[in-house]
Order: sequence, then structure tokens, then C-alpha cells
Amino acid sequence: MRSNDVVRDPPPNIFILTVVLQVEDAYGKMHYARALLDSGSQPNLMSDRLAQLLRLKRQKSNVLVQGIGEKSEHANDSVSTVIRSRKVDFARNVNFLVLRKMTSNLPANTITVEHWKIPKDIFLADPGFNRSSEVDLILGSQFFFDFFPTSSRIQLSETLPIFVESVFGWIVAGGEQLVPSSKDSICCQTVIVSMDSLEKSMEKFWSIEEVSIAPTFSSEEMACEEYYASTVSRTDEGRYVVRYPKREKFSSMIGESKSAAVRRFTLLENRFSKDPELKKSYYKFMEEYIFFGHMRPVVDSDNSELPTYYLPHHPVVKEASTTTKTRVVFDGSSKTSTGYSLNDAL
Repeated sequence: MRSNDVVRDPPPNIFILTVVLQVEDAYGKMHYARALLDSGSQPNLMSDRLAQLLRLKRQKSNVLVQGIGEKSEHANDSVSTVIRSRKVDFARNVNFLVLRKMTSNLPANTITVEHWKIPKDIFLADPGFNRSSEVDLILGSQFFFDFFPTSSRIQLSETLPIFVESVFGWIVAGGEQLVPSSKDSICCQTVIVSMDSLEKSMEKFWSIEEVSIAPTFSSEEMACEEYYASTVSRTDEGRYVVRYPKREKFSSMIGESKSAAVRRFTLLENRFSKDPELKKSYYKFMEEYIFFGHMRPVVDSDNSELPTYYLPHHPVVKEASTTTKTRVVFDGSSKTSTGYSLNDAL
């Protein structure tokens, strides 16, 4: 080790108070939402994305919400709704200010916790507390202490965060002290990159590296390119949204597909009856898809006259995975009654 090397302990992984709760929409139906409990926040805050999903009636407001570092954003709307615990009979009527962007994903990176040995009989307030994902609610100081009727704590070890009991379940709070990966205990400092600067750098890179090559696209490829250029959009969170390009005869190519999908689902249910652990992990995966808005139940008001494709699905189990051992694969290559699949028609 050189004399000018600096020896530092690795920075801890910090977990703050996130919970998954139920929130009521304009029609009285409950939805799952991920919330941050923040005793330092005066208002309660809701993302515009969730407010739209819940179709809540908005009231005009003009409140300047100011955060750390004097960063501020105007809240032009407010909404009122009911939040409920998934675990116990606990509910509160809450007024929220609506913000376009809530906060960065929490935690900043997905963290491996398999070595923690979390007791299997405890109800976690946020089952995905270690997975980096969005927060749609911030519950401030108004009801903060109502969430902790007891002082129960669980300490797994001196180097791990504590588990705090709440009306939403057990919440992970505090830091995980990381162990140096070598005897020399030399570690790099964390480098924080401004996404704005990174995007500008990437744009500059591509403009410099762009090579003028005459394209040799087929008519179908050119149509696909034009479709992409005219439909692609970007969300407030920076994600790109692209519509599926359909072939010209899409409607006639997609035939009846429900019977095949139901048959596959029946076989899957039979498999679950013989493997309860697979069923549990599979259902958890699907619940996350509903929670994050990737899918929703079909209702009677949906237009059944449109071409409809029922996606069969099945599990793929990877025992060596340190995060999600079971994932769901959707089969877009399953043939419809016309002999064409969804993949064929796109």
C-alpha cells in the first residue's frame, strides 16, 4: 500500500422507512402503493402518476414545496383519500399535495439481503425494501407517530439495520455496515454522476461518432422506423415509451387465443398444487406486476371488439439467482386460431 493511499471503511447501505400500503381510488377500490414515512416533512405528498391512476378529484392549490438544498417545486393540486394498512385494521383520511416528481428511487441501488437471516414469521411493511424502486407517497409528520403504537424492535446483528414494528408491518431502518472485501481495506469513494451531465455527454458522443452510411432498409423496415419516430415519447421520470409496431394485416392475423391460454393456465395451476413454494413466489411476482401498474384486471367496460391476444405465461426458476429466483415469462409466440402468434403480427 502506497503512503498516499487512504484507508476507509466502506460506506453503509442506508435504509429509510418505506412501506407498501393500500390507497383508495375515486370509486372506493383499494390499490397498492409504496410510501415513505418522513417525520421531517410537513405536508403529505403524492405523485402525479398515482393521482392519475386513482382518478382522484383535484382541488387547486398553489404551495411551494421546498426540500433539502433549497430545491423547490410548486404543487398546483391537492387530493384527499384514505390509506389503509395491509396488516391490521388501520386507516386514515389524508390530504396530499400532488407533485410531478416525488423523489429518486429508494434505495438508490438494489441490495442483496439473503445473508441477513430475516425471521420468516414477521410481516414486512415493504417486502421489496431492498429493491431500488419508485415511491409514490410521502407521509409526513401529521400521522407519523400514529404509525408506531409499540416500541418493538428486532436487531439481527450489530452490523445490520433494525426492524421496527408499525401498523404496516415491520419496517427496516438504519444502515448495514459493509465488510471490506480485502485485508488491505482499500476502497474507492462513491462517485455521484449528474444525470443531466451524463445525458449531454452521451448526446455529444453520439453526434461525434455518428457515421454517414446510406441506409438500405426494406419498405417494412422504413415503415417501422417512421412509426417509431412518430410515436416514441419520454415520461417525466426519464423512461422511454414506445408503441408496438403492428403489421398491416394485424387484425386478421390475430385469431382466437383465449382457449389456448386458459389450457396453459390450467396446467400451471396443476403444477402449483404440487409445488406450494413455486406458487407462492409466482403469485408474489404477479402481485408486483399489479402493484407497479404493468397489468390490471380486465373489466366489462373494456372494448372486446378490438383484436385481443391472451398471453400464456409460465415460470422460469433460477436457483443460483441472488435476487429473484422465480420470474414469469410471457409467451408471445403462442399461435392463435389463424396460425399466427402475437410475435408474428408485430
